[in-house]
Amino acid sequence: MVWIETIISVIIVSLISFVGILFLAFKLKTLRKFLLLLVSFSAGALIGGAFIHLMPEAVEEFGFGIKVSLFFILGIVVFFVVEKFIQWRHCHEPGKCKIHPRPFAYMNLIGD
Repeated sequence: MVWIETIISVIIVSLISFVGILFLAFKLKTLRKFLLLLVSFSAGALIGGAFIHLMPEAVEEFGFGIKVSLFFILGIVVFFVVEKFIQWRHCHEPGKCKIHPRPFAYMNLIGD
């Protein structure tokens, strides 16, 4: 029984991963309509995953109080301000990308 459940769960996870390939079949105009939704979903998943994994460890280490909550919020705000200060831009228009700075190395160093 365990083997069947394992194989079924692997198939389900593989099918979920396969959904991304389906978007390649869409026309560019249709894909642009979904792009903001997909980026929002992925950002939410990353932030949610970070909170789900980091928050319990912080609470276990320091207890659940205002200090832990403020540090989480402060971390988000600080990196938002750093990103705006460095002015990270992602250009989708060919030919105009030269006017946008690309300080990816600075963001990577600060993030590390």
